[in-house]
Amino acid sequence: MAEQSTSIRSLQHLDVASSPADETPIPIPTNNDSEDHEAGNIEQQHEKLLVQTADDDINNLEDRLVDALDALKLATSNYDLQVRNVFELCAFAGTNLAAKFQDDDLIIEAYERLNEQLCLPTMLEIAQSDARIARRCAALGFFQAFAKEMKQQWASDKSIFNRREKVWLAERMDELLQMWVRASIGCLVEGVFTQSSAESAVASKGVLSANAAIRPVFWSISRSIDAADDEGALALFRPAMMMIAGVCRKFFLSEDDNLRASCVKFLETVVLCFSSKGNMVGSGRRNSSKINQKDDFSLTDLPTGHPKITREALESVAHFAFIVLRGLVEVGGQMSCTLPPTYSDGEEEFTVENLISSIKPAALVYLEVDSNRNANDDKIDRRGLEVSFYLSQKSFAITVNAVAIIAINRAPFFKDAARTLSRRAIDPPSTSSSEGLNKASVLGVNSQLRASCLTLLRNPLSVTSSAADILVRALKHVGMTVQADKAHNAAKQQAALKTASRKVRNRAAVFYEWDQSEQERTTKRQRETDDALAQLRAERKAKGLGNGIQLPNNLIESCELVLQNLTNIPATRPTQSKKGRTITLDYVVDAIMSNGASLKRDAGRWYDRDGGEAWSCEVSNSLVRLDLSENVFTEESGRELYSKQCRQAAADAFTRIVSWGDFHHQVDNPLSALRDQISKQISARLACTLKGVKPPKTSPLSTSHELALKSIASTDLLETQTKNSLTKLLDEYPLVAACLALEYAKPFSTALSSNEGPSLSLMKQVLIETYLQQTSESYIGMSDKSNNILFACISYICKVANEKPTDLEQKKIASIVHKTMPLIMSGIPVVSKCTLQLLSSLCDVDAIHKALADISKKSSSTIAASAAAHAATRAAEARAEMTLLALKDMAFDRTKTSTRQAAIDCAVALATGHFPSPVSVQNKAQKLVINILFLRSPTHADMVITAATCELNRATELVVASNAKVEAANKSFLDLQRNEDEFIENPLQPFSAEEKEVMDRIQPTTELFMAICVRRPDAIRVLMDCSCRENAELLLKTVKSGISKLVKASSLAYGSANIALKVADMAKKDNEQFLIAFINHLAPSSIAEIPSQPLVDACFKIQEDKAGQDGSKNPSYIIPVVSALKRSKLVELLPNFVRAESQVYRRALLRMSEKLGRENTIFRDEHQESESSTFLGMTRCEQLVFLHKLDFRALGLPQKTYLDGIRQILDMENIFTDKILHGALDHMSRLFLLGESLPLAYMRTIIQVCQRRETLHNWICSDLLPRLLEGKIFNDRRQWEGWMRAVRILEKNVGVNSLFAISKLPEAQLQMYRSKYPA
Repeated sequence: MAEQSTSIRSLQHLDVASSPADETPIPIPTNNDSEDHEAGNIEQQHEKLLVQTADDDINNLEDRLVDALDALKLATSNYDLQVRNVFELCAFAGTNLAAKFQDDDLIIEAYERLNEQLCLPTMLEIAQSDARIARRCAALGFFQAFAKEMKQQWASDKSIFNRREKVWLAERMDELLQMWVRASIGCLVEGVFTQSSAESAVASKGVLSANAAIRPVFWSISRSIDAADDEGALALFRPAMMMIAGVCRKFFLSEDDNLRASCVKFLETVVLCFSSKGNMVGSGRRNSSKINQKDDFSLTDLPTGHPKITREALESVAHFAFIVLRGLVEVGGQMSCTLPPTYSDGEEEFTVENLISSIKPAALVYLEVDSNRNANDDKIDRRGLEVSFYLSQKSFAITVNAVAIIAINRAPFFKDAARTLSRRAIDPPSTSSSEGLNKASVLGVNSQLRASCLTLLRNPLSVTSSAADILVRALKHVGMTVQADKAHNAAKQQAALKTASRKVRNRAAVFYEWDQSEQERTTKRQRETDDALAQLRAERKAKGLGNGIQLPNNLIESCELVLQNLTNIPATRPTQSKKGRTITLDYVVDAIMSNGASLKRDAGRWYDRDGGEAWSCEVSNSLVRLDLSENVFTEESGRELYSKQCRQAAADAFTRIVSWGDFHHQVDNPLSALRDQISKQISARLACTLKGVKPPKTSPLSTSHELALKSIASTDLLETQTKNSLTKLLDEYPLVAACLALEYAKPFSTALSSNEGPSLSLMKQVLIETYLQQTSESYIGMSDKSNNILFACISYICKVANEKPTDLEQKKIASIVHKTMPLIMSGIPVVSKCTLQLLSSLCDVDAIHKALADISKKSSSTIAASAAAHAATRAAEARAEMTLLALKDMAFDRTKTSTRQAAIDCAVALATGHFPSPVSVQNKAQKLVINILFLRSPTHADMVITAATCELNRATELVVASNAKVEAANKSFLDLQRNEDEFIENPLQPFSAEEKEVMDRIQPTTELFMAICVRRPDAIRVLMDCSCRENAELLLKTVKSGISKLVKASSLAYGSANIALKVADMAKKDNEQFLIAFINHLAPSSIAEIPSQPLVDACFKIQEDKAGQDGSKNPSYIIPVVSALKRSKLVELLPNFVRAESQVYRRALLRMSEKLGRENTIFRDEHQESESSTFLGMTRCEQLVFLHKLDFRALGLPQKTYLDGIRQILDMENIFTDKILHGALDHMSRLFLLGESLPLAYMRTIIQVCQRRETLHNWICSDLLPRLLEGKIFNDRRQWEGWMRAVRILEKNVGVNSLFAISKLPEAQLQMYRSKYPA
């Protein structure tokens, strides 16, 4: 009303100039005819202005909505926040406008313009077709939230909607539900995403959305049928049926377990909605498994009379869906069945029969198995079952829970559900079955089955439906006889109360032992404890002992009170007792109650009470003088005792100062914070001043001091000299170490509860104080030693926590370390390399992995112990990550170059495995070094290279020192191997265990350095020099095993030809092996891609540049690019490869043919050999042919080397197969028939083939040997001798022999053959 009155008042002063530009100016009457006429004009002007203002508001909202939708479509994250902005604009705009302008018609106008025309179609499009999973899921959530808001507006009695607008809202609700269902269907379509994981994620969200939509949809259908709107009900019913069918199909065909679990929950909802409640029996108690009765939908709520939406059809759907759930429970998975094809005739033709056809096959396969067993047989013979998939623990538990919920809420299904769960409880899954569940999963599923059976037995329906017997039998079978009897008796009592009189029901007191509220009993005990504590405080307050004895707040009054009581100091010291009393709670209470009289019995603490004879006191003229008496402690033993008492007094005073902050610390009080700071400054100064003063044995400072001693003694990272210096500091200044480790020695009740508690601030203050005291000669090096002591304690605490992962105390202390580490690192003035090494020891979490493995091996270990061990493992890994972040901060934030270098050295040592750490931490450290530290600045990059070079040199020294041991182990290993060819084919594989151990230790170092070489190619020179050192062959072997990554990344960054020439320029004479290995990986590995011409030219240039003094060229430099050379060129180079070593020769043969694939078995004929030949590479068949055609004498090739080259080809049986040999020999024999002479080594090869390749005997006897006779081979004496030897070898065979070839011999040649080789 305030806004309305203001508008009216503003109209009274409105003139023409103030009217909108696009409307006619509002006339203002100038005559005073009547007041009514003036009031009418004002009302008309008011109405026009209100309409204009409302339109402006809607336009503004429309613009904001467009911006919000654009932001949603363009966003890359935070989709839920963007959808929430859209929802707030759409859901409340109409109601806010109606309340503002008192016009209900604005609701309809705002909904049509904002929602129907703009928002809802856009959100539907996003939910159905957006490429981002998270945006789709957020859009589905929008429909659910919007439908919920509309339902609240429609159902609210306080709503501003009248009857007409509620009818309109119901129609809009139907349209919204249709869009919601279609959005869910869009996420259930097969092939939404190419990746199965993405499609499963979207489908899971679609199933959850469908599960949330099914009840509102059928409530809306029921409302439409009740209003005789059959078409409206059918328009929503058909897409709902398609949605249910889509979910069922996803369940049967998906391989994602999370999606299956969602589908099981959806099937539960379908059964509940499509079945009647039946005759439910009240249990007399609240049952948490029952669903909300207000939102529950059943067939009873569906009106009759619709021609297509009938109760009978939906009840059939529920019947088959429930059978599917029963089969999942009893079988443990879904049995194989034939599903109908996907429905594709459109939404208008989809019926309930189509839905039933998609569920019915899965139900029938279980009914077939269930019908084949006897009625009293509780077990299923699973040996012959064909199962599509088995349920995991999660899906199994959800299925069991679904069956139990259906039984409790739908009486017609109770007996079948009880029979199913009971049978499965009697025949539970096991680890030895084919269901694939581990031990923990089996225990969880069995527990769920027993609990469900017990829940059903407690329900009165178990008695009325005659299902109690089988439930009792199942529970007794699993050893729950007592629980079964109690539950059965309670169910019978509840069932009897249903038909009993009101008097009996009122008198009945149903009591379950498991129904007692533990929370109520705990609250009662707590209340009793609080009352007792309040009573104790009241009694103490009545005695005047509420807060003990305190001095006045005024300092002057306190001094006067002390001076007046000095006369009460006794003249003599109390008699000493042999043994002092232990300070306990009773000790303190007695002292307060007796006003200090009880302290006289404790002679060992005389100094802190009323003084003694060691002091002389004179009081004169209000002046007090205290002096040490001259006749006191004349003996040496007395002086020692006095000195000891003074140190003890100082220690007690120091303890009180330190503990003051723990008892008086107030987080929100600035004055308390100031007092805490002063207290810690005084404590830090005293700790660095009190020399030789040890903390009291009963205080936490003593525990922290012992912790420091243990930490230094147990660490292996410190040298002996450093350990001795730290131990000396502990002896000279014990309070320093006690303050540093105090945070980790306190009771957990007083442990760190905020970001920076008193003990942590004391620790930082001590570190600062030791740094400031270094100006004095007696305190030189004290700061570094203090830092080392602190981090030695931290290292020791984490080490013990890793060794004992199930120890709760150590776990809590380690968690304090994790929480305080960032604050500690920020408070250290100067950090040394030794300190950072101790910090790096937190990354050594191998101990916890071993402990976790031991726990998992123990059969007696509980699930809780395993879970605690896994949690401790995650905590240890989190501490390791925190250490890496601390090293990063040190390298970035510190100004001293030495500190930065030390931090980078430690990070590199962790990345290379020099400092003990698991593989996961090494990988993270490598990412930190390469991707963060190296890229920070050129200075940091130089530091990283320096540290990595040191680690590479250390690895080289390790390899050189282990060379003799590894060679001896390899020799012993190879002597035991019968087939060494396996290792010759893979020379980079470690032979012995000793060699593998050394390679595993140096492999992280080489990987890190090669990653650096990618960014700094000049560093390759260092890698080459170290790899090619004498006795460092194992380092070169390790580098070769991972050099492919270096070569690939370098070639992409700088070009393969450029990097090859650059590395060749850096390579020395003794770096030849590294250079060859580098070039060998430059050629593309893809079969379809050949080396580029610049790379080919670069390889030939390198071969020229690296030629020997005698002009000899190493063919290894051009082997990587031989696949890109023409065949004619390779024929020229073939003799050079034959002359080379065996491995080089074999590698050249493989490289020539690696791009040719299936053509390797043939000889590619050319009508004319020319320079323009397009044949690249050389097939293996061609290699054998051209090798035979070589004129080794003319080429200066020794015959032995030439023949050995052919022999090596025949030895490679897996590469040069029988088919390749057949093609080569056949090609040369056909050329022989055409008049070309046979190669000199041809028949020698035939003889070797006869001896080695038995599968070619048939072809040789039937085709090759007669063909050679046809070409008159007997005219060549040497070839004729070889022919006869080959025939003689095959003549002795039992099966395939050469008798057919012998029969083709002419008479003269036959006699010649028989004369040499008689029959």
